[in-house]
Amino acid sequence: PPYSYDSFVASVGSLFRVNNMKYVDMQFTAMDITNIDQSPLEGASSYNALFFIIYLLVGGLFVMNLFVGFIVDGFNANKGTTDADLQYSRFLRQLYIHRPRYSTFRPPEYRASQICRSVILSPYFEYFSGGCVLINVGFMLADHPDPNPQFISIVDTQNLVFLVELWLEVLGN
Repeated sequence: PPYSYDSFVASVGSLFRVNNMKYVDMQFTAMDITNIDQSPLEGASSYNALFFIIYLLVGGLFVMNLFVGFIVDGFNANKGTTDADLQYSRFLRQLYIHRPRYSTFRPPEYRASQICRSVILSPYFEYFSGGCVLINVGFMLADHPDPNPQFISIVDTQNLVFLVELWLEVLGN
């Protein structure tokens, strides 16, 4: 076979091959190992496959962690040093200084608007809105090539109710 663990150089080459996902033949060969000076027997040492699994998991996680560590360290080393970074931090500071000072919209003046607003902000309307969305998703999933006229009528009615609900929500807010 083109792989071996008889010397250090051959072992490093074999492990490099495992890292590049060319390990299946090596794994099956390792699983066929019996004892010294005995011929291989298929599946004699299936526990040898655990080496490859553990090596790939631990090695992959270690290499990925090392790679991400270098990337993050490089970003942190260069953070705030370029002109673009300085301009961006100034921009964020200006956004924070000149942000809107109110947290909610002022209440409506007209009685009808107040009633609409209280209905839209009520938890029952939220449940109704969420139910409309779920029903709409259900009908979209139930759509099929040759629907009967009753199904089309139900879908059209549901779409109209959903459209009215959305317009009420948009206009009320």
